[in-house]
Amino acid sequence: MNCNRKKYIKELLDEINFLSNSLKIDKDMLEKIKDFGDTIYVQNQITKLNIKEEQILTEINKLEQKIIDVNNGNFDEYIIQNNKDQMDKIKNTTQITINKKKEINDQKEILKVKSQKFYQDGRDADRKQKYLKKDMDRSLNYFHKICDSIPDYIKYNLTEMPNNKGYIWKNMWCMGELPEEKGKPITLFEKNRGGVLYIHEYDSYTYKLYIKKGKDRKYLLKEEKLNKLIFT
Repeated sequence: MNCNRKKYIKELLDEINFLSNSLKIDKDMLEKIKDFGDTIYVQNQITKLNIKEEQILTEINKLEQKIIDVNNGNFDEYIIQNNKDQMDKIKNTTQITINKKKEINDQKEILKVKSQKFYQDGRDADRKQKYLKKDMDRSLNYFHKICDSIPDYIKYNLTEMPNNKGYIWKNMWCMGELPEEKGKPITLFEKNRGGVLYIHEYDSYTYKLYIKKGKDRKYLLKEEKLNKLIFT
């Protein structure tokens, strides 16, 4: 892989990291909003954040596929042109960052406001409680639907895997059923629609992402230090 491809892949990975961080912020915001009670206003905010989450996940999947195409040389001409337009892209990225910070600040201001509307909507608590239960039931049904869709070969392999190994299936972690292998990293296997195998490896403060296609040897796509110890 030449230097231009590596540089472009790094830009794509930076976009994925940025979107992942935005997704985490939105999830944290969603949990805080729920604390204000089950009002119409809160439900509207939850719906908006859920839609935004789906959009971000779709964009991340597109970027991951684009990385594979870059490795195959399908974007070489585009990369050459893209290098010439790099300054414009930096300006656009800066504006996106500014807009995102403004959006976060606006959300924080919403959380600070103790609107009288929250209390006035208390009369509808019973009806909204039923709606919340239906929403929770839908979420639980969706979870069971994902579990039911897990292929048989994954279910079988999990019975012979230690608890620190497993698969990622439709964004859900499926861990092995055997006792954890002490001193070993957490390793998760994930296949995309193109048959490319992603291998996610977490070891204390380090995250590594490998890619393997067919019978080719796996290669390290990225490695990064985690800000804090996630797994003990």
